[in-house]
Amino acid sequence: MDMVTMNIIDSSMVSICREMGITLMKTSYSTIFNEGLDFTCAIADTDGEMVSVAEFCPAQIGGMPLLIKTCAEEIPIDQIEEGDVIVHNDPYRGGLHVPEHTLFKPVFANGKLLAFVVAIGHIAEVGGMVPGGFAGEATEIFHEGVRVPPVKIMKRGKDVDAVWKLMLANVRTPR
Repeated sequence: MDMVTMNIIDSSMVSICREMGITLMKTSYSTIFNEGLDFTCAIADTDGEMVSVAEFCPAQIGGMPLLIKTCAEEIPIDQIEEGDVIVHNDPYRGGLHVPEHTLFKPVFANGKLLAFVVAIGHIAEVGGMVPGGFAGEATEIFHEGVRVPPVKIMKRGKDVDAVWKLMLANVRTPR
């Protein structure tokens, strides 16, 4: 492939990630997202390789490939369906720190899985010993909040009620 075509494809993919971020900013309930820009968005292939990324929060970009790989390893491709959304924040599985949740959504065309769109962002309340997940006195990870391994939070476009109940029961501000 020639360099001009490669540059056009690269720019288009980064633009998609930026548009994802703009959508997060405009629709977010949290000022951490819509004012602090403490999130980033990416596209990954089906092997878990990051294809492109937006630069909203550069500190999160470095951890993105490991997060994507972990998710791809723990949830087999043959178990991914249209409408699924996977959530993950576990630092022992590639997550950055407990308050930063990563959401993965598969992209299908004609019934075939093509890629994943990925968004990682800081969530203000994730349980733990202090609001916000920044406990200076923490001596173990359980003080920081609820650890979530890669798990489907939506299956075939429908909320997985048991996962939502578990997560919302462990935070101070479930709204």
